[in-house]
Amino acid sequence: MNYKTILFVAGTFNENGGKRSSVANDIVNGILEHELVNITDVFIYNGGNLQDIIPCGAIEEFYEIINVISNKKSVNFAINLRGHGSIVFADNVEFLNEIDYSSRPFPEKYNP
Repeated sequence: MNYKTILFVAGTFNENGGKRSSVANDIVNGILEHELVNITDVFIYNGGNLQDIIPCGAIEEFYEIINVISNKKSVNFAINLRGHGSIVFADNVEFLNEIDYSSRPFPEKYNP
């Protein structure tokens, strides 16, 4: 089995069920072709946005994420998850370093 390390704010996860750091891992499993994934509790300036607030880790979130991605062949993209933060998919660390994060305001605004 090939292992891909998925980067999270609070740990790692691998395809063989190693450490579990987030309930969103089920969503990440559906998109494992990306080398790097960063899931946070903050928003991303100029990131795509889910239309609905979906419970973290619900399988519906996977389909919403796929619908937000404008270029289905893209490997680098960032999405704000209404109600709980953001997720970034990247094939290189440089893309992760370019992401501009912002705290989530209260009450929560849709696009920072």
